[in-house]
Amino acid sequence: MANFPGEKYTEHTDDSQNKHPAQGVFQDKIGDGEKVVAEVIKAGEAALREAKFRKTGLIIATCFIFLLSIALFLKIRQIDKKKSS
Repeated sequence: MANFPGEKYTEHTDDSQNKHPAQGVFQDKIGDGEKVVAEVIKAGEAALREAKFRKTGLIIATCFIFLLSIALFLKIRQIDKKKSS
């Protein structure tokens, strides 16, 4: 704490004199806000996990469909060769 010229330095050991009456209300609101932020972070992380799971499922399904389309293409070629011979 800065001392101005001619001002005596006094050390306050009791912080209750320096607190504003509304400071407790602010602390309560800050606590409520921190709880909300924690819930939002938790929900966001859950959403990211779900998105990753869905992305993995989409990749697997796409690969499976691609393999089925290749198998179908090869089967059609095999049938066409039998008909032409």
